[in-house]
Amino acid sequence: MAELTYRDAVARGIAQEMARDERVVLIGEDVAGAGGVFKTTVGLLERFGPRRVVDTPISEQAILGAVMGAAMTGLRPIAEIMFGDFFAVCWDIIANQIAKTRYMTDGQVSLPLVIKTGNGAGLRFGAQHSQAVENWAMAIPGLKVVVPSTPRDVVGLMAAAVRSDDPVLVFEAKGLYPTKGDVEDGEIVDALGTARIVRQGRDATILALGLMVPRALTAAEHLAARGIDAEVIDVRSLMPLDARTILESVAKTGRLFTVEENPRVLGWGAEIASIVAEEGFWGLDGPIQRITTPHIPLPSADSLEDLVLPSADVVAATVEKALQASRRSDGGGSSRTGEVEEDQLAAMVGAIAHTLLRGVRLQCPATDIEVTSGEHAVVIRDAHNLTCEAIVRRLAVLDGGVGSSTTVIGIDGLVNALITSDGVRLSAAADARLDLAALAKLVT
Repeated sequence: MAELTYRDAVARGIAQEMARDERVVLIGEDVAGAGGVFKTTVGLLERFGPRRVVDTPISEQAILGAVMGAAMTGLRPIAEIMFGDFFAVCWDIIANQIAKTRYMTDGQVSLPLVIKTGNGAGLRFGAQHSQAVENWAMAIPGLKVVVPSTPRDVVGLMAAAVRSDDPVLVFEAKGLYPTKGDVEDGEIVDALGTARIVRQGRDATILALGLMVPRALTAAEHLAARGIDAEVIDVRSLMPLDARTILESVAKTGRLFTVEENPRVLGWGAEIASIVAEEGFWGLDGPIQRITTPHIPLPSADSLEDLVLPSADVVAATVEKALQASRRSDGGGSSRTGEVEEDQLAAMVGAIAHTLLRGVRLQCPATDIEVTSGEHAVVIRDAHNLTCEAIVRRLAVLDGGVGSSTTVIGIDGLVNALITSDGVRLSAAADARLDLAALAKLVT
């Protein structure tokens, strides 16, 4: 185990993959002799030589054109674009060429390449050198996008990116370069498309990315001192996105907050909010809230940059205010972890049927669920031990279906299944299990 800075972890991750595979090469401005403008490639030239660690002219288009050609002809190149802001200079190559080559060649040509870049604010570089642009890349089909927040994740996600047969953009949080963390010895390889719960909680889910992760964790500690137990998820990978981990957390806590360094309009949190609204709506106890940088160019003055970026204090205050308002509106609220007695649930059956199932009668004793619609009826035994998919499939076998307007909603807060005469349409987690307490919560 060693303690590394975030910037040193970048060099370690690249070195690990270069030592493993001689096809891995690194090119970019000042990545060789100078060890990178942010000192993230120190020592690589000395270890691997000038044929594999190559300085380039100041031309982002030349750098990406070179790595695209290298990837097409058998290498696994890593390109450094010094600032994420400079993607605007070479966006055609990224969005129209690199992202689409595999599709447009019907899989005959793959591009196993990595583009790494310093991203975001925190170093007072001003409007043209401080933008968080990970949401730009997230919007382009054909690209994978990761944003590590710890030295350990830098190594593991860089390795996963290099080993991917698709183009991967690795956004390094510039504001985290000097931060330190423990990194175990030996090879580290992470998985793309995986989020990580970095703090368990039951009252609210806070999603964060890159520079915002340590701020979200600090906010969670502030909230804990005020009696609010927040769960913090490091999203880590925007594409592929680990929607399951997010949806499961929201089903548990009932509230969702995103903490985003990018400007508010079309930020990554907006996409996640839409997914949760569509697939996890019935698990929510209140509106989704996004905490973002305003839709403005970033100032270079330190006091102004600090003012516009989401801070731990702002995150904590936003979450606390939202949960207090929710508790006032429901007369104090009830814990999502509490037990619901069977007689209490039976008393709610009429309300559930009337408000959620549009006239379908639902009976929920401990071991039976009976659904009746017109002349069609089915009894499902031991429903609380069945997966949602199994429940819906059993309902679907009814002769003639149960009517096009019948909806089974919100089992465990994760499933929205529409049963029609044409079949069953499921969304979200099909293996979520029936939770009578969560179902009852919908009408309390």
